[in-house]
Amino acid sequence: MALLVTPDRQYTAPAGADAVAITPAGTAWANSAYVQLLAATPVACVLTGVTVYTAHGSSDATAYDFEVDIATGVAAAEVVIATVRGFNRLIFTSGQSGHSQYIGLRIPIDNIAAGARLSTRLRKNDTNTSNLWKVAVTFFQKPLTTTTLLTAVAQKTLPPAAASVTVTAGSPAWAGGAWVQLRAASGAALVITGLVAGNPSSSEEMELDLGTGGAGSEVIITTLRLFSSTQGFPSHLMLPNPLDNIAASTRVAARLRSATASTTVQVSLMVLDKPL
Repeated sequence: MALLVTPDRQYTAPAGADAVAITPAGTAWANSAYVQLLAATPVACVLTGVTVYTAHGSSDATAYDFEVDIATGVAAAEVVIATVRGFNRLIFTSGQSGHSQYIGLRIPIDNIAAGARLSTRLRKNDTNTSNLWKVAVTFFQKPLTTTTLLTAVAQKTLPPAAASVTVTAGSPAWAGGAWVQLRAASGAALVITGLVAGNPSSSEEMELDLGTGGAGSEVIITTLRLFSSTQGFPSHLMLPNPLDNIAASTRVAARLRSATASTTVQVSLMVLDKPL
């Protein structure tokens, strides 16, 4: 089923109000407490995206991975329906006040029942608790008037609840670097919905290959073109056409080449397990 445009209106939660505030846990990769986004959905709904904002880093240089879960269910019995991931890098300069991202789901999550409570939580790989995080979501109400590709499968991340892998460009310029593993040869068949590329070592043009296969025999399955800025690289790229090219029990890896030799960047993925 193809991805199509839709005339249906998009809704937000919270609606006409500030995004909910999350206090991070003080331990790297520990979950925060859940915070309620919406007490009860009016009808069955389809999750389309997540907005994330933080001022952490607005007054100093900082770089860290983060994940945000969106869940349904009553308090203390929440079930995660989607996880989005990003990389936050800020270097303090005059007028810089914070960092926000909208992570739109290329395959929306059709797993929100009528009357469901929506909530969110956060984890990241640093221990800062002095800056609140703000989260909101977007969604469609059902029924939809246009058929589009949806899934009830929860979106996940690679690597999950762990730091991104570091890939290093080769030498000389535009030479491919070494492959770095994102997933061992195990697990379900995957659809890649998004890429996170953070903490570039320099402001450069880059190409990132994703590949499958054993170490030393990787086969490229796609190549992405990037341009980095060390002043705050937009960290996530949701693929316009999600990539359905990874079989079950297949190793996944990435490599980099750049306009400057030995450039580094940190890479992670957002994925869906098959069958959708």
